[in-house]
Amino acid sequence: MYQSKLFSGLNDWTPNLDHLAQENRYYTNFFANNFTSLEGRLALLTGEKTFRDIAAMTVDRGRVGYWNLERNVPIIFNDNEYHTAFLDGASLKFTNTGEFMRNLGFDYVEGQSYKGYKGFPRFGFRSVADNVLFNRVIDYIKTLDKNYFITVITVSTHAPYIDPVTREKSIEKTTRFADKSLYEFYLKLEQENFFEDGILVITSDHRSMTPVSKQELEKFGREAVSRIPLVVVDRKAISNQISEQYLQQSDFLNSFEYLISEQHCMRNGEGNIFSTPAKSSECIYHSRGDFRDEIDVYCDDGKESAVIKLDGDNTKKISGKLKNESEIIDYINASRISAKKRHEEYLRMLSK
Repeated sequence: MYQSKLFSGLNDWTPNLDHLAQENRYYTNFFANNFTSLEGRLALLTGEKTFRDIAAMTVDRGRVGYWNLERNVPIIFNDNEYHTAFLDGASLKFTNTGEFMRNLGFDYVEGQSYKGYKGFPRFGFRSVADNVLFNRVIDYIKTLDKNYFITVITVSTHAPYIDPVTREKSIEKTTRFADKSLYEFYLKLEQENFFEDGILVITSDHRSMTPVSKQELEKFGREAVSRIPLVVVDRKAISNQISEQYLQQSDFLNSFEYLISEQHCMRNGEGNIFSTPAKSSECIYHSRGDFRDEIDVYCDDGKESAVIKLDGDNTKKISGKLKNESEIIDYINASRISAKKRHEEYLRMLSK
């Protein structure tokens, strides 16, 4: 958020993203459910809030309860006869990404080992630069002969923030490079007539893992660590629309189902990103990275807020005010317990 003049009013490093936002539909109150890439993608693709695991530190940390899900974003698209693909510019070995995305149900999963990337410079996580990845996405789209849903994971703006052009370490330069690459990708999609019947969703898996500035704290308070941009380019929808409703990553599951399915079932309290107007989430949940046992909760479009401290049966509110405090704490506890139970069942299945 702090990189964008439109979304934060602070830095002006993403003029192209801001232009796309103002020409289409953007969301001023969109939140990440967590603070890591793994859990951000989980929230985006599973519809879960990704609360802290009830588990020891293992290879499955962060994914406890998310293997073999019966309902998630790739499954919804597959059930509606879409081809689904996950294209990552980095290594699929990072957090076991490749195996996990295949388990979620993507028809095709690809990372930095794609043979067409041979000879290109490499950066963090053995990744290729964003512009190289975007060119690959365009080429991949050209091979498809049916409706498709593609998740694209870019890496150029990840720490250590090495600018692919100058090879300097600079957050501003890597952000400007990513912004330029994104806009060039958008223009190439236009050339392919993608927007005649296609939608481009631009968002993030989490806020930048950099210190929150004094200016951000003054403007957004505790929300500064969880706010991320969301832009939707959809020529068939109302353009120049600003959505101020409080929404979160986990809302995409219901929102996509609403968008493509003749019949859809909305879970209580979930938001709808694509409806006009957008439908607010009943409550936003963000598991903090600085205090790992704390969850920020924002309800009623931010009119109510509180901090919940995880402590098993003693989980409680430690600050703020919530009208439905007991129900919210019960929901958090039940979600964590259910995830643990799902994981135990998954492990039993593997042992057979």
